[in-house]
Amino acid sequence: MKHTDNWEEWLKAQQQDLDALEPRANHWQQIAKALDEQAKPAPSYVWIWKVAAMLLLVLSVALLVERNYRLNPAEKEVNLASVNPKLQEVETYYTQLIAERQLEMSSLSEQAPELEKTFASDLQTLDLVYEQLKETLINNNNDPKIQDAMILNLQLRISILNQQVQILQQVKHVKNHETTSI
Repeated sequence: MKHTDNWEEWLKAQQQDLDALEPRANHWQQIAKALDEQAKPAPSYVWIWKVAAMLLLVLSVALLVERNYRLNPAEKEVNLASVNPKLQEVETYYTQLIAERQLEMSSLSEQAPELEKTFASDLQTLDLVYEQLKETLINNNNDPKIQDAMILNLQLRISILNQQVQILQQVKHVKNHETTSI
């Protein structure tokens, strides 16, 4: 028991010193404030580096896509011939017909330049669809349904060009009649 009394006496004698080691009530608030000051947002110039990194990334991707886009048309021609040589022949035949009709249209379009713009946009849409079909054919390894759709697209372009040539011929004929009757 004597041993315990010594401890108690010692604790009572040292109580003031021990209480001084206990944190004050506002001590945790001061620590939180100090941590908040250390965790302030990064200086404003750091965001510039982030923007520069994003621009570099976007530019790199754009250059890769552009380079790939430039290389692909020649590859697609080679691939189409390797996928189906007969389809390549059909494409060549229709492409020549389309080129002839477009030459004929360009000679007639002097009479109605506004029609030429409308006609050109129609054909551009069909060209885009044809290129998508060609990519799909190459990726799907010679699917007959896609081949039929490609041939139908070429035939549709020829048909549209023929109709456009007829319209331009009629416009030319009407304008010639108007000038001769005046």
